[in-house]
Amino acid sequence: MKKLLLTGASGFLGRYTLLHQQENWDITGIYHKTPVPQNFKGEHHSINLEDISASSPNVQIDKLFHEVRPDAVIHTAAISKAGICEQEPQQSYQINVEASRHLAQLCAKISIPFLFTSTNLIFDGQHAPYTEDAKPCPLSKYGEQKVLAEQAILKVYPNATICRMPLMYGLLENTSNFFPSWLKSMKDGLRLNAFTDEFRTPVYAADAARGLFLLLNKEKTGIWNLGGQQSLSRYNFALKMAEIFGLSTQHIHPLTQNQLKMSAPRPPDVSMDSTKAFALGYQPDEPELVFQKMKQANYAEQIR
Repeated sequence: MKKLLLTGASGFLGRYTLLHQQENWDITGIYHKTPVPQNFKGEHHSINLEDISASSPNVQIDKLFHEVRPDAVIHTAAISKAGICEQEPQQSYQINVEASRHLAQLCAKISIPFLFTSTNLIFDGQHAPYTEDAKPCPLSKYGEQKVLAEQAILKVYPNATICRMPLMYGLLENTSNFFPSWLKSMKDGLRLNAFTDEFRTPVYAADAARGLFLLLNKEKTGIWNLGGQQSLSRYNFALKMAEIFGLSTQHIHPLTQNQLKMSAPRPPDVSMDSTKAFALGYQPDEPELVFQKMKQANYAEQIR
């Protein structure tokens, strides 16, 4: 069985990647402060990737890398909250850029697949839909750092795989995931603000994880978009949730970006064109179908 090293294993996408690991991959996970839940099998190690710098590589990650001897690496770890990146740019730079560069270098030395999860927030939202060839133009520090990471990775390892991820949603509570809190607000009749002028191509995180494995197993390199098939505003996404789960829309309030003060600038429309991935076999379900499956599984009843 081949060995896969997964960073960010206790994070939102990382946990979905663990859930959807395939039989031909034995996964070793890396997390920082939040342990991987006990129901996830395999070895998991606590390592602070923020300690990596160009002049002082992280001894722990190098040691683990050589102990595990992975056949591939999927790097999902990041400081992904844009507000934190604005407030703590040096700290976030260390993990978002330097750690990514260093991991790419380790993979380049032994020529193994390296998949890096980037973001649609590398764009300014003025020229959607974005293909893989679109020129990045980030508005936030987070988007800027992801662009720098992409460039640094491809410089040290041209055969790396850059996976540009869209807005993701899923079932996992206590993660950086808006979906459970939105559903709870709807159930409890609490006010839910949703932008009418912020468009994304959302994807269920389980489908995103399957997309990562698709690229890995097919040994694809270069830049790939893994967005969903439908461009939706946050507001329309919320309305679809309410409709399918049979909840009232009374407390879903439409607003525009300029009506709410945000911790970091957010682009209006970063919908992605993922035609290349679709042609490869990437088939994310549309939100309506995902919601229907959740409803059948009584997911809403589990929200407290």
